[in-house]
Amino acid sequence: MRFEDLNYFIDLSETHSIHRTAEHFFISPQGISKSMKSIEKELGVILLNRSNTGISLTPDGEYFLDIAKSITETYKKAIDHFLSTIKYSPVLNGKLDIICTPRILDTFLYRIIKDYEKSYSQVSLSLKTLNSLEALEEVSSNQADIGIISVDAKYYEASFSQLLSKKGLQFKVLSLEKLFICSNKNTPWAKTSVISEDKLYKIPKIVLKYNFFTPEDFKAFKSNNLIYEVNSMDACRKMTEDKLGITFITKREFDQFFSKGKSFILLEQDNPTDYYFGYVIPENVEISPQLNKFIESLKKYFQIIPT
Repeated sequence: MRFEDLNYFIDLSETHSIHRTAEHFFISPQGISKSMKSIEKELGVILLNRSNTGISLTPDGEYFLDIAKSITETYKKAIDHFLSTIKYSPVLNGKLDIICTPRILDTFLYRIIKDYEKSYSQVSLSLKTLNSLEALEEVSSNQADIGIISVDAKYYEASFSQLLSKKGLQFKVLSLEKLFICSNKNTPWAKTSVISEDKLYKIPKIVLKYNFFTPEDFKAFKSNNLIYEVNSMDACRKMTEDKLGITFITKREFDQFFSKGKSFILLEQDNPTDYYFGYVIPENVEISPQLNKFIESLKKYFQIIPT
């Protein structure tokens, strides 16, 4: 039994759908089915009730779910413990060129870079902020070792993978997060917990220009309604607090930049958008030790368990 099989099983117990679980782990539904059958064969029991309406757990499945969760949680605790007790880092040197969007730098990357420089002071770091498409160009042309970006889930499913393939890149997902609407509580549009598309169209918006994957996406969005372009999450917060409009953020971003202010509220979109946060690196290229340590830091921030 593989460790990732446990993760698949736990996720399947929540989604009740082989297809949705497959999407979460970016593998085929057949891969999930094969994994589940392998577990059942190894244990000699049936864990899942399979029907046209979805997946449910058998009594043996319910029992095994508790065990699977205990194993994965214990493993994560062990990883966190050993990472926290490392006092002496291996000596690394060389250069590491990083590209990211301003949004990602504001939200979490500055802390990762700060800790990385403290642990690996002999590595020369360079950092540049660009939009996600420009980041791909930099990595594909060997101007950067890694690009940390966010991608609209709809765009990812439509054409992002083809774009990566053309440029000889691979995208590793760190997190899939839902976008919410953040507003001042004392505005007319904050009187409902869910904002429809028609109503959303009429509300002024405060956006990070570099949040859009391409300049064309930004122009299309801008043509819809009054919009304020800003270059930092702090500007988004201040303008939202002053009731100049709404902004679009994840729960992680709300907790970091907005939760301390009592005047803010998170609202749902009628047609919600999901965003992938992850990194791009070249395909079929050996990862340097300094880049490998940096990727480990990214994964630890998003609490990813290696599989």
